[in-house]
Amino acid sequence: MAGLEPAIQRAAGSGYGGERSGMDGRVKPGHDEPGGLVILNPGRVCANSPPMSEETPPALPDRLSVDPNSPYYDAAVLERNVGVKFKGQDKTNVEEYCVSEGWVRLAVGNSKDRHGNPLTMKLQGPVEPYYREG
Repeated sequence: MAGLEPAIQRAAGSGYGGERSGMDGRVKPGHDEPGGLVILNPGRVCANSPPMSEETPPALPDRLSVDPNSPYYDAAVLERNVGVKFKGQDKTNVEEYCVSEGWVRLAVGNSKDRHGNPLTMKLQGPVEPYYREG
């Protein structure tokens, strides 16, 4: 991606952070301290620009499961704290959902089946997944 080079970069040189100019070997003015910085594109540094580490979260899938054995399990999406609203109410016990088919699979109490998986109930209705804040 052209044009996305960093705006500030360590000066190359002899370990003192300075660049040698021309044949005489003098250090360019302002770069004589160790580890000095050279501003390559001063117009691109802006106090209002968001930090580079922030990125938009990926789009939520149509179907998602918290069971690692399911083909609809996606750890990268689940790490971002996904919430589900079912019929307008925020549900915290959702095991799986499908937006296009309009259903959620909810855990029923603390009951487990013979394989150790939670017992679930499938309910029909409007499903709205979202990323929770924080």
